[in-house]
Amino acid sequence: MGTRRWCIAGAVLLAIVVGTAGCQNGSASEDDWARVTATEWRLERLDEAPVLAGTRITLAFDPAGRLFGNAGANNYFASFERNGASGLSVSPVASTQMFLAEPAGLMEQEGRYLALLQGVDAFRLDGSRLELHTAGRSVLDLVSQGP
Repeated sequence: MGTRRWCIAGAVLLAIVVGTAGCQNGSASEDDWARVTATEWRLERLDEAPVLAGTRITLAFDPAGRLFGNAGANNYFASFERNGASGLSVSPVASTQMFLAEPAGLMEQEGRYLALLQGVDAFRLDGSRLELHTAGRSVLDLVSQGP
């Protein structure tokens, strides 16, 4: 009889610990997401390579499910959905259609950025850094530009 009570007590304690851990992770994720939407982000690395010198790529999320920014030459926008605690999916991106010849490689960088953005499936926030992932790999690394 004593062993049975210990087993039940252990099961109850385990359920409480697991349930509490789930709640803590959920609230931390909501806090992280609030920081993501309150911040303008600047791209630092694109598929593990630094952005071209003299270029600036920005990204902002709004709480209504839209994202927007400047991809170097063109403004862009799309909608997004959160999937679970850190999942994220982005709709096809639309952009203005300007062409800039300088700096060399700008248009290729912009095209690569927009293609990677559409393939994002998760995010990770680490202090003032935001990583956007595809298939478990960070493909877009951004830094906070403040609220």
